[in-house]
Amino acid sequence: MQRVLSRCFPVTAGLRERRRLELGPRKYSTMLSRYRPARYEGRVLLIVNEEWNARQQSLGWDSGICPRLEIRVVPGSHTTRLKLKNEAIVRCLREELD
Repeated sequence: MQRVLSRCFPVTAGLRERRRLELGPRKYSTMLSRYRPARYEGRVLLIVNEEWNARQQSLGWDSGICPRLEIRVVPGSHTTRLKLKNEAIVRCLREELD
């Protein structure tokens, strides 16, 4: 049936793009709802901006998943933390790499 339909009504690039845009968010939501993170014993550095830190400090990276979690808060919001030259992020990364 699919072969007959594709000959009678060929899938155009526009239709393919529309299907991708319609199905993408649904697939992503399904994937997120099914995901169950495994425990990670290594050290994790979470750099979080002030805006998100005020909402939920660990952003779901709790001690049950990451017992060696270290959180560093940098100034700004989700939008501004990467657009501006954020010396706080640079400093965190330099300290970790040294």
